[in-house]
Amino acid sequence: LGKLRDAEYELLVENSKYAFTETCLALTYFRDELNLKVAGLFIALLVSKIFHWLCKERLAYMESTQNTPVLKHIRLFALKFLLLTVDMAFVHVALNSIRAHGPSVWLLFGFEFLCLVINIYSIFARYGLHLIDLATENGWANKETYVFYLELVAEVARVFVYLAFFLILFTYYGFPI
Repeated sequence: LGKLRDAEYELLVENSKYAFTETCLALTYFRDELNLKVAGLFIALLVSKIFHWLCKERLAYMESTQNTPVLKHIRLFALKFLLLTVDMAFVHVALNSIRAHGPSVWLLFGFEFLCLVINIYSIFARYGLHLIDLATENGWANKETYVFYLELVAEVARVFVYLAFFLILFTYYGFPI
């Protein structure tokens, strides 16, 4: 990615605070399962989230600048592909672990990485819209409308993922009192 811009650094600091707190709160359901492996998964999740935020921020920066070098497009595409591969691998491992051993802390990490999969698909689609905008003479007038609907669909998908997570969590671990 190269050197971080000030706006990217501020974004990371702000989002990291919330992501750390939210994940720690979610881990309280699985307090009996906390160990070094879970700490490693926690760190992997935070690192993955950081790269997702950076990828989205870099795409927004590319959309606002003129004449982005082809190498930056290739690097961004490679990062998106790598993130998608890693996210899908974590979801796959979580599914296999839950099937083999029943619900565990993998439930949390599986759903978190599934949300990141939705996020990266959204970034891929937004990048596609950006490429269409670049290919259109005088810009694409309806781009912002499509970006809005894309973000709306991604957010709704994440809401359904979180609803499924909480339904499964409350089914197996009970409702907190």
